[in-house]
Amino acid sequence: MSPDIEHFIFLSSIHVRDRMADRKCPDCGSAVPDNSITCPNCFKSVSRDNIKQDVPEYTHTVEVRKRKSGTLAVILAIFPGLLGIMGVGLMYLGHYIKGLIFMLVSFPLMLALLLLYWTHDVGHVWPFLALLLMITCLIILIPLFFIQLLGTVAAAAMRRQ
Repeated sequence: MSPDIEHFIFLSSIHVRDRMADRKCPDCGSAVPDNSITCPNCFKSVSRDNIKQDVPEYTHTVEVRKRKSGTLAVILAIFPGLLGIMGVGLMYLGHYIKGLIFMLVSFPLMLALLLLYWTHDVGHVWPFLALLLMITCLIILIPLFFIQLLGTVAAAAMRRQ
């Protein structure tokens, strides 16, 4: 016999011995496997009353993640993003750090833009300087909006695969 077959027979015999229970046949006294209802030696019926059932205990839990909608993620990227609250779509998809970075950059810029717009003609801020600062905020906010929108679309597409 080849060594592979001998090894298989050896492992099979170990497996069968491991599956043998403490049950004995009441007629001939030979060992009876757990999954058997008859004695393998005399073929008499053996009761299954005294079999102890070993139920494996699982120590880990399986986390079931609900599939998140890519369409909702894009909607959450567009509408709050137009109001200056960017990154909500990314946070919805689970990219919390990226979403928070977008939010921390875009929200103060949008507040500054709104503050400059409301106060540029009151006299507190020079009108030319206010206009220059508003244009600067818009130059930063508009590409930032599209970057976070494209990032959300890409993240939603990756989750779909």
